[in-house]
Amino acid sequence: ALLLFAIWIGLVAHAAPPPSDLVKPELLADVSSIQPSKPFNLGVMKKMEPGWHTYWKNPGDSGAPTKISFTAPDGFTFDPIQFPTPIQFNQPGDIIGYGYTDEVMLIARITPPASLKPGDSIDIKASASWLCCEAVCVPGHQSLSITLPAANEASPANKELFDKDTARQSMEGS
Repeated sequence: ALLLFAIWIGLVAHAAPPPSDLVKPELLADVSSIQPSKPFNLGVMKKMEPGWHTYWKNPGDSGAPTKISFTAPDGFTFDPIQFPTPIQFNQPGDIIGYGYTDEVMLIARITPPASLKPGDSIDIKASASWLCCEAVCVPGHQSLSITLPAANEASPANKELFDKDTARQSMEGS
């Protein structure tokens, strides 16, 4: 009976589903405050567990791209998401995929309305979904938000993180 119990525990432990927190997303801005009509960048930073990956806008032979949708007060405009240059995955069965390991920031340029008043506090939300894969694939989704004050001047924020992924994006066209 003890032997059967040990085998059953081993099977249950082996069949346990992968953890749901394989990707840890965060919504970041490249400024500490926003100004009327002055564009700024928002980025969804995704940090993946070691050995796991998510996909580029063109995932290749399999996979699904990360999707991000933003919501903000009326008058804000959002440019399309910029995807940094991916790496290639050679997956079992000669399946080629394109995406990211470790961490990646997907960036969108946002323009506030001219009617934005200094002193206002602006809430911007992002809904992100992705497919994270290793030996198995696990879909993920997270609702994110950031609150930024409106001001007459803005100073940079998260500069190193944005510079790193902006450099990766500029290589995409080469």
